[in-house]
Amino acid sequence: MLVKQIHLLNLCILMQFTRTAVASREWAVWYKSEQYCVFKGSSVDFGCTYNYPADYRVKILKWIKQEPKHIKPVYHSDPEQVDLSYRRRTELANEDNNCTLRLHNVSESDVGKYYFCFYTGQAGSEGTYLNVAVLPFRVRLISNRMDGFIQEGDRVNLTCETENCTPSGEQITWFKDGVPLPLIKLWELRFNPVSPSDFGNYACGLNYSAISTAPHFLLDVRYSPRNVSLTAHSARLIHNGNTLTLICESSAKPPARTYSLFKMNGTDVFQIGWGHNYTVPVVGPGDSGQYFCLAQNALGSQNSTVITIRVQDSKDPDHLLFVRAALGALLFAGIVTVALLYLIKRRKQPSSSISDITENLSNTVLTSGLESSQSTGSLHNLQMPEATASERISDNFAVIHSSDTGISLS
Repeated sequence: MLVKQIHLLNLCILMQFTRTAVASREWAVWYKSEQYCVFKGSSVDFGCTYNYPADYRVKILKWIKQEPKHIKPVYHSDPEQVDLSYRRRTELANEDNNCTLRLHNVSESDVGKYYFCFYTGQAGSEGTYLNVAVLPFRVRLISNRMDGFIQEGDRVNLTCETENCTPSGEQITWFKDGVPLPLIKLWELRFNPVSPSDFGNYACGLNYSAISTAPHFLLDVRYSPRNVSLTAHSARLIHNGNTLTLICESSAKPPARTYSLFKMNGTDVFQIGWGHNYTVPVVGPGDSGQYFCLAQNALGSQNSTVITIRVQDSKDPDHLLFVRAALGALLFAGIVTVALLYLIKRRKQPSSSISDITENLSNTVLTSGLESSQSTGSLHNLQMPEATASERISDNFAVIHSSDTGISLS
């Protein structure tokens, strides 16, 4: 059996060296690809077609794998001839000269060179190579900088790879700081140009993965100082004898190496100090003016905007005006407080009861009713018999009961 396998292998090698001559007699084998790369545990199809003269009949179809010291049949027309490690894992299309082989449950031991052979007395081919991608994924940086440092404005590519090879037919998902980037499915992530906002940890995984278990790659982007600012620790309007501290800040990577403080006097500019902080323990009139700072690192530098510091003497009219305004505000607040207390006190005084109001009103009406009765007595005598005093009082009460005062006295 071993001799027969070696004989068939020799026919395959013979086909490899006499491809042109054999093809001219209509002998041919075509492979869809010279190399495959798939994930462990998946399936792969070795695309293949073949041809031979019409007066020949194919006796044996087989796929073999080349090992260092022998050949291993991975498919054979006789299933008993298939190596044990490939049984029930391979199947052949074998339709219309289609010799495509499907290999299931690919493992790392399947890496190697494969050949298709058909035996009619002459057969052979150049073969195809299978490689198995071994997880996990890894991210590789591609940059034109030899030192490995990434600077703002560079062209940078991140490539997702696996050990041995990279499957080209699969789609992947990129992750930044653990969050999927859903619109990017390519194996290469391109930054042209790269910016500080691209800083983060990148990883890649299978397209159906919700998270990435692959090692992260830190994309660290360096840039020159920006957003440089100069601020006064005390108020910009300070008085003679106070302390003044100026603070220069910036955003940079690497951090700013030096800070320089400058003072402007007209068109002249003077450097007055170094460092992140600059303090004047006792300020005087000569410290008034315009100031700015400069932040610098290995990649560049940037100035802050100019701020104006004014030092005032304690006897300055503006200072007296401020004091007067403060005293006026205090006086106004005192007047408002007294007025509020007075109103609150008035609201707390007890009011007259409704019974007192009713009694006073009754007496007033009764008196006016009697006087009216006496002055109009002749009129009563013409219309009705003279009423008694109690009846007059009752009539007067009736008038009050129907009045608009809203107070009932009956």
